[in-house]
Amino acid sequence: MNVASAAQDFTLTNQTALAVNISGISFSGTNGNDFADTTNCGATLASAASCTIHVKFTPDAAGSLSGTLTVTDDAPGGTQTSSLTGTGVSAPMVSLSGTSVAFSNTSVGVASAARSVTLNNTGTATLNVSAVSVSGTDAGDFNMTNTCVGAVLPTANCQIAIVFTPGANGARSALITLTNNAANSPQTIALSGNGATLATADLSASSLTFSGTVVGSTSAAQSVSID
Repeated sequence: MNVASAAQDFTLTNQTALAVNISGISFSGTNGNDFADTTNCGATLASAASCTIHVKFTPDAAGSLSGTLTVTDDAPGGTQTSSLTGTGVSAPMVSLSGTSVAFSNTSVGVASAARSVTLNNTGTATLNVSAVSVSGTDAGDFNMTNTCVGAVLPTANCQIAIVFTPGANGARSALITLTNNAANSPQTIALSGNGATLATADLSASSLTFSGTVVGSTSAAQSVSID
């Protein structure tokens, strides 16, 4: 459900001796809203000429659905109609909270904070996730964990968490691929980040001790340097 079918074509032919003016192409009936068209039919169809109406079916409910295609023109009879039927089947649908994750500059060899992407099953049947994997040039720099492999019920969701630990300076990238039984499988999430050698600072002393100072007076200064 809610996934468009392949188009089926209807050919409209002007069999009269005069040009026919087409004023509308529409859908009606119980489930008329589940059908839609694209067409190369213009406002006028010359004598003996033909044009094509491409009709797609996008069911919003399960079961047998029907509608009527109507072409309105000034040919004798005024309208041409065709009956339409289709069957809506329950199906899972994947919606991701994001299709890319970008990490800011991260010290080489240091793990970033985790970032996450939520997978939602917005369909009407159970989503069966068979694999979630990381691939690409720098796949080893991205540690991925998830709660998605297995069954995700309709309206339920699962989480994909990623931690970036750059193995070298510069731009790093990889790709998460989700394999499942949704119509648009596989889905992907692009990963990117930048490995950097960040400046560090050390103190010359980790503690200072002041002694023999009279109450209410100020001691001699002691110094700590930053290296």
